[in-house]
Amino acid sequence: MSKHDDTSGQHLSGSGNGGLNGCVDYKNLVYTTSLGFASTGDNGGHDGPSIDGSAFLDNDNIIDFAYRSRHTTVLSGKQVVEQYYGRPHKTSYYYGCSTGGRQGMKSAQMFPEDFDGIVAGSPATDFNHLGAWTAHFLTLTGTNASDPRFLSDTQLTAVTNEIYRQCDTIDRVADGIIEDSSICNFNPETLLCNRGPIAQSPMFNGTCLSNTQVQTVRNIFLPLYGLNETFVYPRLSPGADLFDSSVLQGQTTTLGGEYYRYAILSDPSWDPTTFSALDIKVADSLDPAHGFISSFSGDLYSFKSRGGKILTYHGGADPIISGEQSMRYYQHVAKTMSFSNADMDSFYRLFPISGMAHCEGGQGAWAFGQRSTAANSTDNILMDLVRWTEGGAAPERIVGEKWVNDSSILGVKFKRAHCRYPYRTTYVGGDPDDVDSWDCRYIEGVKAASKKTQTIPAVLQEGHT
Repeated sequence: MSKHDDTSGQHLSGSGNGGLNGCVDYKNLVYTTSLGFASTGDNGGHDGPSIDGSAFLDNDNIIDFAYRSRHTTVLSGKQVVEQYYGRPHKTSYYYGCSTGGRQGMKSAQMFPEDFDGIVAGSPATDFNHLGAWTAHFLTLTGTNASDPRFLSDTQLTAVTNEIYRQCDTIDRVADGIIEDSSICNFNPETLLCNRGPIAQSPMFNGTCLSNTQVQTVRNIFLPLYGLNETFVYPRLSPGADLFDSSVLQGQTTTLGGEYYRYAILSDPSWDPTTFSALDIKVADSLDPAHGFISSFSGDLYSFKSRGGKILTYHGGADPIISGEQSMRYYQHVAKTMSFSNADMDSFYRLFPISGMAHCEGGQGAWAFGQRSTAANSTDNILMDLVRWTEGGAAPERIVGEKWVNDSSILGVKFKRAHCRYPYRTTYVGGDPDDVDSWDCRYIEGVKAASKKTQTIPAVLQEGHT
């Protein structure tokens, strides 16, 4: 509970979970309390670490994780606030990232009265398909160097370097940040042994890829499709940190392994290397029984009609949840509600954060008060939400900071004002580290990916028996 006399009892903040987490996020509860919020959190309805899915053999635990634990905590928290302060809360806020972001969006979809404002970072919407996406990488790369498709760490580094060689300066600034990966058309054939011009250069020290490995890289950066070429999930963004996740290093992921093993297939002995489009079909069929944990409803009309506000942010270098998924969900809401971009702006704003990894970190200006690790930033997205919800001042840009060695104690290296979607943060001249050297330019022809445009990996076309 907050001891701030000016705000105590007036706000309630819910803090979400991460991964398959069955723990209370105490660090961020302390952080939000320090901002003057009376803060609540929960364990997602079960006990356990974020990498353990065994609790999901019990369907009640899945429903708790989908929505019930969050909603119950909100109702109880509001009662506690009123009893503690002797008066009810005025406004109710939520903030969380990853699974926590999904929980926030699920609240807006299912319980529009729970929160007046929501900060949903890197939200794991379309949850079942996110798990499928992370699982399918294992079917593309193989599990170890004995597989001709597998890439060593040295080769993954070469791929990363080549992505930035090809795409870093698309925005006219060589800063190790791809401002908008959607316009990066990465060509891995430059790394082809005996043929690729870049692979022969001294900077790659002889590192090159076989034809099979080049195809692996192509497949890694394609969207995922399922049975009958049905779109499942957006592509991994070029520029994502290939080492910040185990998905390209032959390891089973939490969502692709643990969640599918226990929640979807109810088989602790299931081998993730056998993953196929048939498993996606099973997940889709179970979604109603699982409380629609997919959290992909585009109908936010009830939340909007009562004045609710949503701020979403997503890192452009996120390797855990594709940044393109948040754009896809934004467009899904707009289409479902027949809303223009101006209509969406009135209650739902999405801010792509260039160079940011999953929820935080990365080469970009990633600190804007979104977590306890970014508490010392000048701008604060949670307080931006309060000003919008209570005063009508909607944020046009989110100003992020990049600290020296990612330590606020060492000072600010540079700042960047991140534009709201569908505007692109665009360099207009001057010192790239100066916020005023960038402007927001509308992206023409914005629409969500929905149709097959490139080759589908055969394993997901045919499936396994």
